[in-house]
Amino acid sequence: MRRPATSATTRTLRYTSTESPIGELLLVGDERALHGLCMQAGRAPMTIAPEWRHDPAAFPDVRSQLSEYFAGQRTRFDLALEMDGTPFQRRVWDALQSIPTASSRVASTNPPPGGRWDWPTAATPLRSSCRTTA
Repeated sequence: MRRPATSATTRTLRYTSTESPIGELLLVGDERALHGLCMQAGRAPMTIAPEWRHDPAAFPDVRSQLSEYFAGQRTRFDLALEMDGTPFQRRVWDALQSIPTASSRVASTNPPPGGRWDWPTAATPLRSSCRTTA
């Protein structure tokens, strides 16, 4: 994945949704990068902010790559991402990106590069960081 794009603190975010085998996916971003990909099915769907602009044609490259992924034709994504998070969340996201496709890892045996998780205080933030990834 390509990252990071420039900060979008003053840009208007736009959004659209797309169907997938795992349910509706909400895509949020600006003209430069994807800021969020949220699974809308489940206990905590993302609330659409009033200042976001609905754009049904937004993010054709994201939708195309997701379709290829779910069809088994893609294992890596080539997208500009704006990953805004705490230093801890960024370490989690970096560690998640290092996991090979179709495999799993146990966080306790696979700490982030150059560091270690602070157990047990890391368990809840780890879960939260994983929920906020795209």
